[in-house]
Amino acid sequence: MKLNFNNKSQSRFSPTVININPLPPFGGTTLEDQPQDEDLKGLKAHLNNLVEAVVKAVVMANQTQELDDVLMIRDELHRLPDYLMTEVINDVILNLVKIDADLCRWFIIDIFLRDAQAEGKADVAERINLLIADLQRR
Repeated sequence: MKLNFNNKSQSRFSPTVININPLPPFGGTTLEDQPQDEDLKGLKAHLNNLVEAVVKAVVMANQTQELDDVLMIRDELHRLPDYLMTEVINDVILNLVKIDADLCRWFIIDIFLRDAQAEGKADVAERINLLIADLQRR
């Protein structure tokens, strides 16, 4: 399996360009007043596509049991800036837990956090367990 982030259905996040016009002289609208909802919607759409692609790739990699595939997914995620990686991983956890809690634990704890310290893995495992318990109560 090859994870292709250049494919439109599995596009790798590409930053949205925000055009910032110079502030007008006295009495005009300020930068804070200018709508940027379109930019945020575009970013969210890119993130949703990335999360969906990662979840599908993890499910497929689990089915084939190819360690190289999941390590490649992990490595691609680590290439994201920290703030985006955190956002994507949180959404991946939410989606994977709904599909298969054991798959979620395996990918996040054993693969994604493979090189992390034991305390960090334990914290994330506890958060995943709380999420699972919360979803079971609903």
